[in-house]
Amino acid sequence: MNYLSYLNIKHFKGIENLELKDLSNVNIIVGNNNTGKTSLLEAISLLQSQNSLKTILKHISRRDSAYLSKFELFLELFPKQQDELKSIHINSIINNKSRELVLKGSLSNDLELDSVCLKDYNQKSFKGTISVKLNEESITKKKIELKENQSVIENSSYDIIKIIYITPYDHFKDGLINKTIENIELSEKLKIIELLKKFDENILDFKVVTKNSKNNIQRTYIHHKINGEMPLFSFGDSIKKVLTLASAVINAKQGILLVDEIETAIHKNMMIEVFKWFIEFCKEYEVQLVCTTHSLEVIDGIIMSMDEEIDDLSCFRIETYDNNVYSTKFSGNRLKDIRTFLGQDVR
Repeated sequence: MNYLSYLNIKHFKGIENLELKDLSNVNIIVGNNNTGKTSLLEAISLLQSQNSLKTILKHISRRDSAYLSKFELFLELFPKQQDELKSIHINSIINNKSRELVLKGSLSNDLELDSVCLKDYNQKSFKGTISVKLNEESITKKKIELKENQSVIENSSYDIIKIIYITPYDHFKDGLINKTIENIELSEKLKIIELLKKFDENILDFKVVTKNSKNNIQRTYIHHKINGEMPLFSFGDSIKKVLTLASAVINAKQGILLVDEIETAIHKNMMIEVFKWFIEFCKEYEVQLVCTTHSLEVIDGIIMSMDEEIDDLSCFRIETYDNNVYSTKFSGNRLKDIRTFLGQDVR
């Protein structure tokens, strides 16, 4: 089930060269702030599609959705020290096949004609290629062009692996939850309700309701034993986060789930309960998990939830030294010994 088993990231944001070997079914990424944990998840998300620029833009805008310019966000993918000539290399092994993704090109100022004012103006543009090798054999090389203040028009692309990426802020949005609830099976819903009851025993059900048929505005509502039907936004962040995680697992079935700062919005007293359920849910849906955390409670909760399958767990500590990024791997058993018997902090 560990679809992604190897990863080597070169020239991506602040990561000059980072290698992760022997990823497991469940992978915890730890480290100090600004060491590249989120960048690591973003780099993995780029592996979803064969050579789609739109997919790349979709994933990189998840965390910075308020960013006005997708073009500027795209340029942020490249290291600051790269000038006009830019390149990113990501090597991976997915489903036992080695893949090399190379995104490279150059930044330029093009002279454009404003059709309204009939005046020339300078517009930044990126021209380059996305190339992919499979088992060292070139399978695609696609020319790309991205212009400032222009949207990307692209045909549908083929996904290599299903990848769902959850940011620390996604529980404030209804989109993924609404989409999932509309297609959820009864058995899945009952399992989620059982967990929600641990936060509020009066929760009976949840559903998507269209409140404005003209604009097709949909909202998630929870059926409460005492208060009746209530919008999801009237409940605490923990309820929203649990529904978001559950929706993510269902959508990532037989694929990879990336979760940044997985502990966000979950009270530490509920960590063990929530993550025992969450890890079991990932197993059931054959989902490989890669998550970042700053929380020892999350680490301990995941260790406890793995039980006899502790070998399916890995922890990677990301560190920076002399502007380089390094990783140290702890196997599940080693991590358990460090936390259970030695009581040491691996973050």
